[in-house]
Amino acid sequence: MALVIRRLLASQVTGADVSPAMLGEARTRFPELSFVEAAAERLPFEAATFDLVTVSMAFNAFEQGKFLREARRVLKRPGWLVVYQSEFLGDMPEHPAFKTWFGTVFAPRFPQPAPPVEPLWVDVKQATGFEVGSLERFTTQVRWTPEQLVTYLTTLGRTVAVIEGGDQDLEAVQAWLLTEVRGLFEGNEATFCFPGALRVLSTQNATVC
Repeated sequence: MALVIRRLLASQVTGADVSPAMLGEARTRFPELSFVEAAAERLPFEAATFDLVTVSMAFNAFEQGKFLREARRVLKRPGWLVVYQSEFLGDMPEHPAFKTWFGTVFAPRFPQPAPPVEPLWVDVKQATGFEVGSLERFTTQVRWTPEQLVTYLTTLGRTVAVIEGGDQDLEAVQAWLLTEVRGLFEGNEATFCFPGALRVLSTQNATVC
């Protein structure tokens, strides 16, 4: 995504994350970009630095009020904040039985707290200085082999929490998953759907109090 933004929209891109491991991976993949270790609620940038701030798969985990104030501070006027996320619900068009397995076998073994009623919900009172846009929904698709699907499933927060809690071993989980999902593939690859949501907040017409 950073490369796409750079080529199509921006001449300079800076990424931020609290995880040194994630930053190390990002720097390896995109050595031409800049990265800083920082929390979204405490950005180490001067005011009015950026035209665009984007957040992928993290907005609901932030302290919303603090982050929105920081985003507003570092954005120019006009400026835009774009937040988006996608969710895996177990949709495999070629084999609907996969979704049943995902809900009745995988989910109980790796439980997940209930998602918010509306994705990317914004408390307008905390969004001072922003004009909050409507929620747009989309769906993306990927093609995976059983091995690639297993790799993805073991990176889900719900799976990681169980493994890090010591209840299950990573290698054992991977072996179990591979045995389970292979029988749900009709060929070497299958299609998986990810419904998503995107929201745009703008400083263009907003009133700053």
